[in-house]
Amino acid sequence: MTFNLRNISFALLSAVLGIFSFPPFGYSFCAWVAFLPLLIMAGETRAKDAALYAYLSGVLFYLGTGWWIFRVTVPGGLLLILMLAIYHGLFGYAANRIKKYSMDLLLFPFIWIVLEFLRSHIFGGFPWAILGYTQYKNVPLIQLADFTGVYGVSFLVMLFNTSVYSFFTGEKRRTMYLSITLFIMVFALGYGIKRVESLEPWCDIRPGVVQGNIPQEEKFDPASSGSIFDRYSRLTKELADISPDIVIWPETSYPYLVSGEEGLEDVSVLATEIGIPLLAGVVRDDRDGHYFNSALLVGNDGAVLDTYDKTHLVPFGEYIPFENFIFFLRGIIDKPIGNFLPGERYTLFPLNSVKTSVTTEAGRKRETRFLKFGVMICFEDCFGYISRKLAKSGASFLVNITNDAWFGPSGAQEQHVQASVFRAVENHVPVVRAANTGVSCFIDASGKVLSRVRAEGSDIFVEGSLAETLGITNVRTFYTFYGDIFIFFSVFVIIFITALEVYMIKKSGL
Repeated sequence: MTFNLRNISFALLSAVLGIFSFPPFGYSFCAWVAFLPLLIMAGETRAKDAALYAYLSGVLFYLGTGWWIFRVTVPGGLLLILMLAIYHGLFGYAANRIKKYSMDLLLFPFIWIVLEFLRSHIFGGFPWAILGYTQYKNVPLIQLADFTGVYGVSFLVMLFNTSVYSFFTGEKRRTMYLSITLFIMVFALGYGIKRVESLEPWCDIRPGVVQGNIPQEEKFDPASSGSIFDRYSRLTKELADISPDIVIWPETSYPYLVSGEEGLEDVSVLATEIGIPLLAGVVRDDRDGHYFNSALLVGNDGAVLDTYDKTHLVPFGEYIPFENFIFFLRGIIDKPIGNFLPGERYTLFPLNSVKTSVTTEAGRKRETRFLKFGVMICFEDCFGYISRKLAKSGASFLVNITNDAWFGPSGAQEQHVQASVFRAVENHVPVVRAANTGVSCFIDASGKVLSRVRAEGSDIFVEGSLAETLGITNVRTFYTFYGDIFIFFSVFVIIFITALEVYMIKKSGL
């Protein structure tokens, strides 16, 4: 391979535009043309060169959007980035083949979202920096996700890139591509506006979150356990003054090991004192030497109501995949690796403290709403199938408890919010986020971020508490019932168009 400065420049430009599309920059308009340089490059070189230049672009892109991974592990982060860039390389190769044989450019967006889906699921998956996430603040546009999931928004962004590319290269079908793109965009915006207007709540809930902002070096230091609990207790009592329906603590916020469901006596006392249910993130064991990253709900009478054990663990963080074969990795990776087991069920927690004042001829009375909610721990909110299962089972709202302090001041915290926004839209249920640090916030059923825990002009690396009223809808979406069927449709389209194009090529004798 002979390196070509022009092709390297195009690969670099594509990566830079992609990086600027995501937080901390958040210039979402860059995403609409981010792949234009890569497509131009792929169409003007050989297939293997297109794959390598696109791979280079992918490495630069994931370095720029995910450099914070190195704060957790340097060798693990480097390995992850080199693996993720493979999907860019595959896309570059496919783009070259499509251009070389004058195949339909509509294959571009379908191929891209299938690759995104594979990236999100193979080997545990890394569904971060999904192209559609760049549009998370465009509330009307992203309502498309209640049919297609986030991949439908990725499709639309890549389709626009394809249309622009067709004009740059003078494709015969460029008018058709532009017409299709504008039609889908107008339809998506029109649908989104109507959809947001139709999301009328049948009741509301007022959850409260506590953001402790415990430094990582103190979090697992036994000598700091007392001060950590005191901080959470103080913030919880302050929050209780405005009477939320539930108080939510972040992932592993409780500083002591819980054995079974015992060891939460101080939390039980606190919940009884404030008279409000309290959801706490804990590390617990089952007395058989098995550890779980869990959430426990303590009722306002101090009793533990239910438990959820995290089902989708972080590979090379909470466990080592295939450890029997690669046991030596514990001695190589530069950070301690947990030895957690995944949970076996998705828990729906009860919450029956939502009260609504109703005026009748006899006067005013108070009604209790019996709701259920599901919990997603750490990066579980990045996986659409988890929130979908919870919503389909009857969750009225979702909670994400996390600890994003691992990544230091970076775009990681806001990138994580992007995932929660789409889980709200896909299922039209509110999402409550409680983080040890950034971002603790409240997202309504349309995906709009209503409020955040803030102090000193920042929402990360600050402590605080906040409550917000969220409307509960009784809407259940196409995505909730059928999941990522749009991906299967995309695979069908790819096979159909490719088979048709190959037939036409052979028929023409090319």
